[in-house]
Amino acid sequence: MTRDPFFLVGREPRTDFDLRELAALRIGTVSEVPTPWLCLQDDLRRAGIDPATLDRVTNQTMAENTAALRAG
Repeated sequence: MTRDPFFLVGREPRTDFDLRELAALRIGTVSEVPTPWLCLQDDLRRAGIDPATLDRVTNQTMAENTAALRAG
């Protein structure tokens, strides 16, 4: 097991979350640094998910993603 330098943050706690669920969700990745997205892509591929198929917001900062999450 590795320790990737990123967090997945959701609107509500989901103790039973499985990475494969991201394929059905809209996700926001940070624009300030590439490392979290690069690491997540590797994890997704290992879970059998093509990262290119995700509904992903790419042009927001960490603060903007947090505000969007809070706003619903």
